[in-house]
Amino acid sequence: MPSHHYFDIIAGIVLICSLVGSVLPPYEVFAFAPRFQVVYRILVVFISTIGALNFRNMMIKLYPSYQSKNGDTTSKENPK
Repeated sequence: MPSHHYFDIIAGIVLICSLVGSVLPPYEVFAFAPRFQVVYRILVVFISTIGALNFRNMMIKLYPSYQSKNGDTTSKENPK
């Protein structure tokens, strides 16, 4: 198989995960079922972060200094 075929498959998976991650409701909707909410949250995080290759979101959460350097208004270090 040519290498561009693998790229097409990966691009398709990323596209589908991005679309599904955008359409799925937030996990807070399922507050009435705490066990399902935990599983659903893991699924949504996996689809929207790893499946959609959205690692920027994960890096922002891991490094609070990145938030304050880029003017994030939710940061405690940089209130506006």
